Amino acid sequence: MVTLFVLGIVAALLVDELTGYSPGGIIVPAFLVLTLHVPTQFLLTIGVAIVAFWVGLLAQSWMLLYGRRRFAFLILTGLILKMALDSWLPLVGVFPFGLAIVGYVIPGVLADNIIRQGIWPTLASMLLATALARLLTLGILGW
Repeated sequence: MVTLFVLGIVAALLVDELTGYSPGGIIVPAFLVLTLHVPTQFLLTIGVAIVAFWVGLLAQSWMLLYGRRRFAFLILTGLILKMALDSWLPLVGVFPFGLAIVGYVIPGVLADNIIRQGIWPTLASMLLATALARLLTLGILGW
């Protein structure tokens, strides 16, 4: 498991250096590799990040959000959305074990990068880094 996170960080740093775009933070691709076998979990995590991004944009129109304050706001927004979905989705029978979204801070970190870089560059670099991390884990770990 530790090797997976090391390889995810290496992949994130490589993509950041080669493209100039952060893949949602250096730890996001490693966490997303863990969800590749459950596509709905992967997509819900990205979906929550996009919703947190839109909430952040809306909040910026009436609040002073920048730097750490914006980052903390997006982390909290992602966390609240994750907790709401984790409690609501099992009730409708979608995810009976509450495994809807990976991590508590991943959607917020991804949303912050989307605000800083734009949605398409962030998502493209995140997908590239996640794919690279997965290929590295297949080659090194044989998973």
